[in-house]
Amino acid sequence: MRFKKKKNQRILRTLRRSHVVSTYGVGSVYQFKNKYNSNSDSESLMLAGIEEWFQNVDDIIPEWKIYEPRLQEALGKDFFVLPPDYRKNHDNPKIANRHLPYVRFPQWHRCSACGLMEYVGKHASSDKLVCKAKSRLKDQDQKIQNNFKVCFNAKDTSEPNKLIPVRFLVACEHGHIDDFPFIEWTHKNLKSEITKDPQEHILKSFGGRGGNSSILGLKFKCMTCNTDQVDIAKFFQKNSDNDNQNDKLGPGFNEIKHECSGSRPWIGENEHNCKAKQHVLLKGASNIYYPTIKSSIFIPVITEEFDKEILNKINNETFWNSIKDQNEEMLNIILTTVVSDTNIDLDKLKLAVKKKKGRTLKSITIRKGLGKPTEN
Repeated sequence: MRFKKKKNQRILRTLRRSHVVSTYGVGSVYQFKNKYNSNSDSESLMLAGIEEWFQNVDDIIPEWKIYEPRLQEALGKDFFVLPPDYRKNHDNPKIANRHLPYVRFPQWHRCSACGLMEYVGKHASSDKLVCKAKSRLKDQDQKIQNNFKVCFNAKDTSEPNKLIPVRFLVACEHGHIDDFPFIEWTHKNLKSEITKDPQEHILKSFGGRGGNSSILGLKFKCMTCNTDQVDIAKFFQKNSDNDNQNDKLGPGFNEIKHECSGSRPWIGENEHNCKAKQHVLLKGASNIYYPTIKSSIFIPVITEEFDKEILNKINNETFWNSIKDQNEEMLNIILTTVVSDTNIDLDKLKLAVKKKKGRTLKSITIRKGLGKPTEN
């Protein structure tokens, strides 16, 4: 397939560091736009777990480490990590070109031109997200090909249409998240068993009647098996019968006997035997991701008992990290060295350090909710 490539193929995806430690943390789904191309389509990506940020602990430079003794003790951690910032040109190879790892989620995509649906890999590159109607349908009969003629009959010299991620996904009440079961749902009226391999089925996405593009107006069909068109309205209906015990899997899921897969894409593994109720949620909905937040309040030592020079010294993060875990003998050696050639009183500095070490953890807050990752 030949087509004219655009001159500017660079991709730049940006996200504020503060968002990574709050709203869009590990396991969250973010819609990225290419900063180099304002007309580009959004890419739906999920931030991978912290264990994927660095190949090993030695790659974490001191600048990215955070120490808070009381919170460390409460959570059983040696230290905490700042999201590494991207620096293109740097002498240190541990810093240069460092970026956060993401995986594609959801993996189901569709062509906005012909409606052909594709299940893409978690690590598929952006240039691979194009409609493959020509290659996938070349051995199919003409009736199927005609359903995708916009892309199938396109000239070889024209650029293929882009794939865009589907607009909804599945999450359970234990924090697992997965793609919508399109294969099972489009074949729900067939009595014979089918393979769940996405490559064995040619699915088509249809807009609603009269050009309705709302989520409930979308319909889907397997062209390979010639199934009926189905919508997803069932998954958004509330069960009116409070005594009905067949809804334990979640609205709509009982019809296809679909249990939670235990999927945790940010880690890359599944938890087995999850029986939690599932829900279909819009990809950009605010109720998909609720991080588990544990925080401590750091109160610096500020008192008239110590002069400004001592306060600045003990409230300096680098200095404090170098002395906080030292034994009394080593601490005395360090502080003696620090006050040499200064006007700082050694005894007062020791007293200030002792008082700061004696402060207690003031608060730990925990927030939990539906669809959150349960661990990093």
